[in-house]
Amino acid sequence: MRTCTLFLALGAAALVLTACTGSKETDGPERIVAGTIATIGNEPFTRLAVRVDAGTMISLKCDKETSASLMANQGKRVKIHFKRSEQKPDGLFVTVLKAELVDKN
Repeated sequence: MRTCTLFLALGAAALVLTACTGSKETDGPERIVAGTIATIGNEPFTRLAVRVDAGTMISLKCDKETSASLMANQGKRVKIHFKRSEQKPDGLFVTVLKAELVDKN
């Protein structure tokens, strides 16, 4: 369990560092981040995010169908496939290509 948590934390750190260097928006090879689906912000300005570890939240941009599915599965573990990431003043955003539930409970 500790190894998995460490792996996720290191992956998140690498993702954030990669997204923060160079241009504001990157579009490269497909990448995957795993975490727990959550919403952040206050109504009416909430947005979907994936909590990678205790301190790292990554905001998600996705189509309506994917968004509805993720909203219905808040609190569950998910793998997010993406190519495009964008560092904004309010955090890192990724454009979701595919979302896979890890636990189906």
